[in-house]
Amino acid sequence: MFYLFICSNRNFHLSDFLCRGFSKEDTSCRTNQSNKGKVVILDLWATWCPPCRKEIPGFINLYKKYKDKGLEIIGVAFDENGQEVVPPFMKAMGINYPVYLDGGDIAMKYDLQAYPTTIVYGKDVKAASKHVGYVSEEEFENELRELLKKKEGPFYSF
Repeated sequence: MFYLFICSNRNFHLSDFLCRGFSKEDTSCRTNQSNKGKVVILDLWATWCPPCRKEIPGFINLYKKYKDKGLEIIGVAFDENGQEVVPPFMKAMGINYPVYLDGGDIAMKYDLQAYPTTIVYGKDVKAASKHVGYVSEEEFENELRELLKKKEGPFYSF
């Protein structure tokens, strides 16, 4: 099992971004304020990406297990025909967390180099880690447990 974990000096802010929602009644992107005090996994992926497909069941399980304990997962799909391919993919996979389509600038904003790219944010809305490539459910869970234990720090809007 191979994955690449990158720590960067670059700050990956969980800021507002333009996207179109495909979650049940949720059609607007989450804002910083709505994520305050939560650990957030931002998963940048595509339906045609095999490592992305392999990683998604782990996110489904983690969301079931930790959503009531302060975890939010936000998926952003980068499919060219997203309006057509993402909703049936979500249904087939049983995705239980919000997924949005890239609104055009997310790849640049988050320095997307490869799929999947996953950024994990602490309760203070600051990036705790950035992962490029497949990461197992167990590895994410170990990281989440530590972040969920931490008390909420100061919150800054940007």
